[in-house]
Amino acid sequence: MEAWKHTKNIIKPLNKMKRLSSHFLFLAFLLLAPVFLFAQSAADSLMILEANWKETSVRPGLIWKQAHFEGLFQSNQEVNYLEIDLKQPGLSVAYTGVPTGFRRTSEFVQEAGGVAGINATFFNTKTGGSVTLLKIDGEEINETTLLLANGKRNERAGGAIILENAENQQQARIIAGNNELIDWDKKIEADNILVSGPVMLLDGDYFNIQDNAFNNNRHPRSAVAVLPNHKMILMTVDGRNAQAQGMSIHELAFFLKVLGAEQALNLDGGGSTALYIEGVGENGIVNHPSDNQKFDHEGERRVANAIIVHSEASFLNNPVIAHRGAWKKDELPQNSLASLQRAIDLGCTATEFDVHLTKDDVLVVNHDADFYGIDIATSTYEELLKIKHPNGESIPTAEEYLRAGMKQKGTKLIFELKTSRLGLERTLESAQLAVDLVKSLQADEWVEYILFSYEGAKKIIALDPEAKVSYLNGDVAPAQAKADGFYGLDYNFRVYRNHPEWIAEAKALGLIINAWTVNTESEMNHLLDQDVEFITTDEPELLFEILNNR
Repeated sequence: MEAWKHTKNIIKPLNKMKRLSSHFLFLAFLLLAPVFLFAQSAADSLMILEANWKETSVRPGLIWKQAHFEGLFQSNQEVNYLEIDLKQPGLSVAYTGVPTGFRRTSEFVQEAGGVAGINATFFNTKTGGSVTLLKIDGEEINETTLLLANGKRNERAGGAIILENAENQQQARIIAGNNELIDWDKKIEADNILVSGPVMLLDGDYFNIQDNAFNNNRHPRSAVAVLPNHKMILMTVDGRNAQAQGMSIHELAFFLKVLGAEQALNLDGGGSTALYIEGVGENGIVNHPSDNQKFDHEGERRVANAIIVHSEASFLNNPVIAHRGAWKKDELPQNSLASLQRAIDLGCTATEFDVHLTKDDVLVVNHDADFYGIDIATSTYEELLKIKHPNGESIPTAEEYLRAGMKQKGTKLIFELKTSRLGLERTLESAQLAVDLVKSLQADEWVEYILFSYEGAKKIIALDPEAKVSYLNGDVAPAQAKADGFYGLDYNFRVYRNHPEWIAEAKALGLIINAWTVNTESEMNHLLDQDVEFITTDEPELLFEILNNR
């Protein structure tokens, strides 16, 4: 196995009219851009600006955006990118690579302990290793050998992205090299340098992109860009397929400029183009690599290095808990795997799910005591499988639900163990099985428990004193809950209306406060004004909108 190296974490611990007005001003500016923009038009700009991006919060400060375009640059385009906020504590970007040989982008990220990454520089297709300079933590992994026939620098080795640390915050900048100097990149005084090209944007303006086949023709593309306010983009554009035709360098530069990039650098593209995100899909590849000539996620090529993202943060930090998943807006079944995934995609800090015990001791996820008319407590799991949700899903087992949720590490899983209508003994048996399941899956970091049964909740606390357990019924004062080992109060919002003093009392005791089920703007604002930590809602999109406007 080849020796390989990766950068250590550098960081230590409008309304519509206004928006449209700003868009048209921006379009007017773009139309004055240099002639090399070819067929890019104001319509293309507006399509990018108004795109229906699917946004997924991967980690605090790290957002994955995906969109499919029909008619952009008079073609079909598929774009994925990561937006990285370098101001976010615990979030950092690094380089990783091998001096010779190859790895897949996904392997580079996994081996370096990252959460996401993109393929990086051009490489020697026979022996591996970068053909442009790669310097990691002061050590030169590869030097630039990508030259023109006349011995001058190739424009694909014409720029560099440099990672630096200033005032305890990571910074990224892209520079253009002096291609009259064969070793300009060796003269850069920085410890982490990745050379690639061509440079597409500098200082908010288009760079001098040459007129040649590599730049003019459409291909799959990978790119890195720097935005204002210490943000970065890692972008892939799919290509070589009827569903995604790829972009020219000129189109890619235009696209990134519309998104607000001030600096942009092309990376190795073509069949090498790959964007990996931990826990997404079967293999983490979110774009459609073209090497296997299929529009799927399986054609990942082995490359020489990657740009990776590290995150020390475990879970998102916002007040939004999706009630039975995020189901309402998209009319998904409650407590389904689809509604779980939607809550994760929205970036909810947690999603709540309800768990019952079947006759044959299988924990299943459903709110009501019956599943479309079949009583859960007196039926076997196999009997429940005879009925499906409207979207075709079977009733999930708690194990299936937990495994699906554990594929990511941004959204917590709030495990509501339902009180058995067969009596306390069966509820206590459910509690034992629930703790056993969470322990067997090593899901403790994801799971918090909530129960209406006070005795059932105390059973979980007794079985696992480290478990985070909150009580739901609203009839126990904070002092008593604290004395009995509870982590928090999870009461209906009306309880806090009737006992406003409990909020201050709970905070003084170190108890977490959640309110359910809150679906109106006025009540959400009232609870936020009271500094309630979490709000469980059927309307997570509304709560996010309120938070964004506060």
